[in-house]
Amino acid sequence: MVVISTQILDFTCRHRKNRNKRYCRFSLDISVQTSYTSTDVMGVNLWKLSAWISTNADGNGTKYDLNDNIFSEQYAAKPFKLNHYPPWQWKKLFNNMTLRGGPCDQCRYMCVEFGLADDPRPLEYLPFTFQPVNFETERLVDCVSLSKREGIGCTYKGISFHDKTVIRPGNCTECMCLDGFVNCTKENCDGGTDVPEEYYPSYRPTQSAGIGCAYEGISFHDKTVIRPDNCTECMCLNGTVNCTKEICDVGTDVPEEYYPSHRPTQTDDMTSLYTDETEDGDSTRPTLPTIVIVILSLSISLIFLLVILLLIRRKMNTNSETNDYSLVLS
Repeated sequence: MVVISTQILDFTCRHRKNRNKRYCRFSLDISVQTSYTSTDVMGVNLWKLSAWISTNADGNGTKYDLNDNIFSEQYAAKPFKLNHYPPWQWKKLFNNMTLRGGPCDQCRYMCVEFGLADDPRPLEYLPFTFQPVNFETERLVDCVSLSKREGIGCTYKGISFHDKTVIRPGNCTECMCLDGFVNCTKENCDGGTDVPEEYYPSYRPTQSAGIGCAYEGISFHDKTVIRPDNCTECMCLNGTVNCTKEICDVGTDVPEEYYPSHRPTQTDDMTSLYTDETEDGDSTRPTLPTIVIVILSLSISLIFLLVILLLIRRKMNTNSETNDYSLVLS
């Protein structure tokens, strides 16, 4: 296998309760030179992904807060299949970093390096080699700026909000998520007008109009995406909150407060929940060879059963004829 490049995608970060800690979520795309890659790669403990923070945009120099491998056991065994490439991606990866007050106050970049695990165990009939193009190891490294990331989201009453989202927990209170904190202000309410709480949108009236929703006592603007837990995604649409369950990666333990309330592409993620393919692009439907094998197995079993029944019937007929002959002799 010859690797062309390593690229970090969909990078977002959140502060933990400790403001010096930052929890970052991202995806990883590996480009492979297929003309020099002649076989599929499958096995266990194949890959590792190191992550660290650096003062340099290329990741050179001291690797601060180094995590030697952030891959779960499942991700370390991710197969590479030529007939499904491209893409070859890892999604929902996480890295926990200590910045201010940690080993590197001046670090401005998070970097990763893709490579072989320390003890890879490929399938015996699928041996392979691994290297970057022209042995240029920098192709296995990618860094992303921490200072140019999107705003840090917030958690309010167990629900995650995107940065700069306006929240209305009550008729006379307006809050805003800003850099990881929820800041609230009291408004002057008109005591002579009783307005139901669900009327208030989660965004200011100057933004797009639409029928908002109320969820867990909090009002949301129309088309706002809500994440009540790690595996559920909801959307406010025309006054109704519609929720769908997601397939969660059991191999990665992620704190609930990390998840952002918005995704880079809402419609793609919502529709992808109903496909018949796994994250790697493998179809979950049975393949034609599998169907043929099952049918042949059932046919052989049926023939074997019929042969046994015929033998039993023949034996019974033979015994009957013997008994009849004995009666005639008597």
